[in-house]
Amino acid sequence: MSNKSMSSHHVGNRNLGNSQGSQPLAKPRARMNRQNVHMLKSQLRVSQTLNILVRMGLTILEVHLGETTPLIIIQGSEKAKKLHALVLKRRLHNGVLSSYYSTQLNQCSIQWESKYVH
Repeated sequence: MSNKSMSSHHVGNRNLGNSQGSQPLAKPRARMNRQNVHMLKSQLRVSQTLNILVRMGLTILEVHLGETTPLIIIQGSEKAKKLHALVLKRRLHNGVLSSYYSTQLNQCSIQWESKYVH
């Protein structure tokens, strides 16, 4: 083995030096961190929204962060009507009318179900 080949900074197939075609090791990590910014902003919006809903006296049942728009499921109540939601669908089953509502707050989707017995 010549001295030239020993100073090339290659170990097996892995390039450890700054020869042509190599990229600095920090770039993939920086790219990954930028991708996580969306999730961090989403968590901040959800936290702020949950704070508002709790101060309104609403009960939080579920939170889903993995969506494009975070989804918060609350318990249906008279207080939930203050959110001015749209009816997504209604269903009548065995004399029980279920209405599913949805609204947006701080770029978070808020949904709940209300049941009325007839």
